[in-house]
Amino acid sequence: MLHLRQIIQKISEKDSDEFRFWLEENDAEKFAQLFRLLREGKLSEPAIANELDTNPSAFYALKSRLNGKIQTFLAHRVPDHSIDLLRNVANIPNLLYNTPREIAITQLLKLEKELIEHDMPGAITSVYSALKKLHRYSQKYFHYAQLYNKHVAYTMAIGKAKELLSDFNKLLGEYCMSCDKQLVEVLGMVREEMHNYSNLYTSHHLCVYKNILDIEFALFVAHRKDVEGKPIDEILLNTEKIIRSYKNDLHYSFLIYIVNFLWFEYFQRQELGKKSEEYFLLTNNNLSIFLLNNFCCFPSIFLLSKVRQALENNEEQKLHEEARSLAESFSPDKDDAPNYINYVKYQSASAFCSGKYSEAVLLLNNLLNDISFRNFFHAELEVKLFLALCYLLNRKAELADALIKNVQRKLRDAESEAFPNAQSFAKMLSVAMDPSDKKGAEKCQKLLEKFQSENSGSAKMLDYLRIDAALLKSISKAM
Repeated sequence: MLHLRQIIQKISEKDSDEFRFWLEENDAEKFAQLFRLLREGKLSEPAIANELDTNPSAFYALKSRLNGKIQTFLAHRVPDHSIDLLRNVANIPNLLYNTPREIAITQLLKLEKELIEHDMPGAITSVYSALKKLHRYSQKYFHYAQLYNKHVAYTMAIGKAKELLSDFNKLLGEYCMSCDKQLVEVLGMVREEMHNYSNLYTSHHLCVYKNILDIEFALFVAHRKDVEGKPIDEILLNTEKIIRSYKNDLHYSFLIYIVNFLWFEYFQRQELGKKSEEYFLLTNNNLSIFLLNNFCCFPSIFLLSKVRQALENNEEQKLHEEARSLAESFSPDKDDAPNYINYVKYQSASAFCSGKYSEAVLLLNNLLNDISFRNFFHAELEVKLFLALCYLLNRKAELADALIKNVQRKLRDAESEAFPNAQSFAKMLSVAMDPSDKKGAEKCQKLLEKFQSENSGSAKMLDYLRIDAALLKSISKAM
């Protein structure tokens, strides 16, 4: 209910038109009018209530009922070819208690065959449970009991593999935000546990989840081109082959987005621009859907890669328009702090590349207020240095100076030499702020070169911005 306006504004034009037509066909003109006004987004809710000539209580009830109608409409438009099968699974109690035994067994065996064809191991346990009951006094009871136990254990293993992949990506996000080396060991333990589960069964599901985790570990943690001697591209090809072999598996129809993303990241690291472009487009064209998969990958990595790609191709001017378009179709989850931080960095970088420094300042300030960076030391340094840079270009030297000193104090208090790049960048900004230093330009250039040489590995920061001599001149002019 609280997000009704947001939900309505994110419905596609086609679905929106069909839903309004459906309302009008059912003589629900007031609902259609409310839907239109919320979608247009021009009026506040009190103004809409006044337009509809309803009191607050009636308006709340109207919104609640509209929300229910939207849920019903969207539920019937889910493009899931497996829904009929699941309805049949839900009907199993009726087969057990209200259908002649022979007919029930015939229908269950047909359902078993269809579920196997559609590769739905979780649902098939209900079928074997029913067949086991119907053959309680038959010699086939033991056969179905074994199948039931096997599929229950198998389903649990798949469920655990999905959970491990989700845990891994949550930890991966935390690692990327903190650069805490202890998390590398934990990520390795999760990976080892995934391997243990995948060794329990010969299962394409377990193989796909293991492969995704292995590739992510190699690319984003170990920074390797292989997984235990096996080339990443070979593992990706195998994973892609499995997914395309099971066209009826609804999970796989979405996991292919993740495989495309991993292909892109792999080719980027191999500096194979032409090959990466194909997978960039496949991921970028489905971006708002891909970003929803934060439970089985760390998708926001792609957003920063997207900015880097635009810089490499000198196409940064189009970033801002694309970022605004993404904001209309995707809402980040603040509870998922690592992905949310990267999303705001992407939006801020897109504004920065278009010279909209005030917009970048607003986004970064809101991020610092919205998210706790207590366990994300690396991300905090990066965001604050990015914000200080934007302040300087926006002619707000005092605010920039306060942030730079805050970063330098945190680096001293941490007594850590893990972020020399942050130290060099902060010092470069401090020198750039002092117009009285006659050798300032020379010092800044040396510090810039030092920053660039240090800015590598997991502690890399701000590599999605074009930080060069021209930027330093822009800072000097703004002073």
